Amino acid sequence: MTFGYNANLSKDTISGRIAEFAENLLADLQAERAYDETDQQRPIIFICHSLGGIVVKRALSVAHGRPIYNTLLNATRSIIFMATPHRGSDKASWGGLAGRILGCAKLFTTQTTKLLEELTPFSDILEDYNVDFVNISPTVQIISFFEKEPYVPIGLIVDEWSAKMEVPSETAKIAVSANHQNICRFESEESHEFQTFWRQLRLLVFKAVSGGSRRVGETSLATVTAPAELTG
Repeated sequence: MTFGYNANLSKDTISGRIAEFAENLLADLQAERAYDETDQQRPIIFICHSLGGIVVKRALSVAHGRPIYNTLLNATRSIIFMATPHRGSDKASWGGLAGRILGCAKLFTTQTTKLLEELTPFSDILEDYNVDFVNISPTVQIISFFEKEPYVPIGLIVDEWSAKMEVPSETAKIAVSANHQNICRFESEESHEFQTFWRQLRLLVFKAVSGGSRRVGETSLATVTAPAELTG
């Protein structure tokens, strides 16, 4: 399953908010798996790029507090974060990070949007999201990929420090010779970058379908991205 959301914030200031994206993700995923008991028990692996990782963290935190989503939360085995900004060192760094991400997505605008506000420390919302997710992270295996190449002309969008969660369940932190957009675009299946990604994903799938006493079927891969970030 692929979940996309409207990242064109210059035209969308109301629905373009992380909390609403997270609610939509939960509703779509719940509906996708509602047909029978086997669907509901299939393990889930999330693959997220950039702000998509924040959407997933928020969604799982929401699911943690709502019994209706217990099956989704219990089925979530692992998350692959690709250049997701987990943390900033101070208020200035959060504001700069927000600007770089929107600039990479070609979304610079003079209009202040609600999502941009949520990506600055002045509301502390992003930090709250991170803390909420850290509390449930021990139940989820995490692999983080981070970019090593600058996005011209802006530079490095999400640096290594921000792209790492540094929690015990984060079992791998992998550098990729790509910029913020290309980190989730692979030249071919034979490329080194794809093979590195595939080996990690294959290991997660193996663990998901063979571990524990839970009944499992096919693994559900939920890819969460912002189309405007990936197709620029």
